[in-house]
Amino acid sequence: MSNPPLQARPPRRWPIVLALVLLGVVGTWLFRNREAMRRMGRIAEESQRMARESVNAPGAAELRALGCNRADIMDMRRIYDIVGIVDAGPGRDLAITCNIRVGMDEPSCARVAEVYVQAVGTAAQPFTASVRREETNQNLCSELYARDGSRL
Repeated sequence: MSNPPLQARPPRRWPIVLALVLLGVVGTWLFRNREAMRRMGRIAEESQRMARESVNAPGAAELRALGCNRADIMDMRRIYDIVGIVDAGPGRDLAITCNIRVGMDEPSCARVAEVYVQAVGTAAQPFTASVRREETNQNLCSELYARDGSRL
């Protein structure tokens, strides 16, 4: 009794078909959401540019001398324009942030506003002063101030 010869199995095509279907679904999703993807890219680019500029903005060196590990001074209107926010409200366009680490003295928001206004004279617009702990992203305070540094 002899065994019949082994026949070669036909190649499996389902992995290729599955990959093509998945590629089509992802491609369609990206095509339909291309404007949102572009907007997200612009937001990421502008945020990075703003972060670089914020540490060298007028008043940042004085805030670091106050004890901020990193001081950020950002004109938020640039992001609002990309996102499409027309009016965020008074004091929301300029953000002054004092970032501290665990174990550092915690200046008050009033002190941050005072040092900023002393450094720049009168602020260009009402602003928000914040003190934030870097390790936990915890806001210790956030208050609105007028151009002269008085609390709103």
